[in-house]
This record gives sequence, C-alpha cells and structure tokens, in this order.
Amino acid sequence: MAVVLKQIMIGSLNASGNISSTAPVTGKVQMIKNIRLVNKHASVAATINVVAGPSAGTLRLVSPQNMSLGPGQMYQDDGEFILNGATTDILNIAIGSTGGPVEYLVSGIERDQS
Repeated sequence: MAVVLKQIMIGSLNASGNISSTAPVTGKVQMIKNIRLVNKHASVAATINVVAGPSAGTLRLVSPQNMSLGPGQMYQDDGEFILNGATTDILNIAIGSTGGPVEYLVSGIERDQS
C-alpha cells in the first residue's frame, strides 16, 4: 500500500473563476490535509467558496460560505477530509465576480483504497 505526499492542486484564479481537482484514480483515496488561499489583489476583497463531494452528487461547503478574503490576506484550513476515487469525489474552489487573482495550494496524502 503506497502512501504519497502530494500537491493536489496549485495555481491561480481570477475573478469569476473556478477550478475543480481531478478525482483520485479509482482504487485511490486522497486525504486533504491543508488548503491555502491568498488574495493577491491590492485593493479588492475576493468572495470564495470551497466545496467537496461526489462529482455527480451534492457538494458540501469546506470553507465558510461566501468567505470574504481581503486584499493581501491568506486563508488556511488544516481540517482533514477524504476524496474517494471510487465515487469520483472532487474539490472545487470558486471566486466571485470581484477580487483576485487568488492563489491556491491544496496538499495532502494519496494512498491505495484497501
């Protein structure tokens, strides 16, 4: 049973953007250990929602709903949750119509499902 430390998502989003993680490979499970979001805009807050769950089902909030991240501020979530490859779970980060770019880094562990 291989255990791999991974950067699951890394990048930058502009206003009105969103990004979804690719689901773990069937037979694998990802444990999200850390989410970091940084609003790089000099003067405008960004509204952010982070959700997770089955890609074909109901996604649940991971961050506070419509979280406002001020200019130059960072949000860090160290809560752990699982993305299951068998149910094609995803993690989605969405930015509202103002603010950004928002840089994101999601890290965790991937292991065999059994």
